[in-house]
Amino acid sequence: MQQLDVTVTPTLDRVQGVIDQLVADQVLTAEVAQRIQPELILRFFSSSVGQQVLAAPDQLHREVPFSLLMPARSLFQDFQETDSQVLVHGIIDGYLTTPAGVILFDYKTDHVNAQNQAASIEKIVERYGGQVNLYAAALKQMTGQPIVGQYLYLLAIGELVAVPEQQVRRLSE
Repeated sequence: MQQLDVTVTPTLDRVQGVIDQLVADQVLTAEVAQRIQPELILRFFSSSVGQQVLAAPDQLHREVPFSLLMPARSLFQDFQETDSQVLVHGIIDGYLTTPAGVILFDYKTDHVNAQNQAASIEKIVERYGGQVNLYAAALKQMTGQPIVGQYLYLLAIGELVAVPEQQVRRLSE
């Protein structure tokens, strides 16, 4: 996703061309490339967030590293020391700056159970909600702008899923 040129509308041929180039450059193995479904990548650009990305590609930021110093008590339940801090590092898949604020998105390749899709999606959102909220906290600090949307894009099914805003989840829960 980070290699796609979003200054032009992506097509199946363009997506496949990027995949082929990544294999040629030995960034991806041929086996991994065969498992990628270009049509599900394209579906991102049909979503509300994808449409905003295509409308304002100069406002798109991809693969953004960050460091965030946070109170340890906001991350760990029953942490006794009130002034201890934890340094959190990560890489944000993507965000878009808009006049209203920042839209954050993260790509996930987790399997989604077709038999019980809603429950499977709920588990994925639960699993990564804390991560996305950490990214949101970092972005708010980095940009000084409010976070107006935070999403997971599930590549296995080509679906954009909103992640509820929450206080940073305690890691020991």
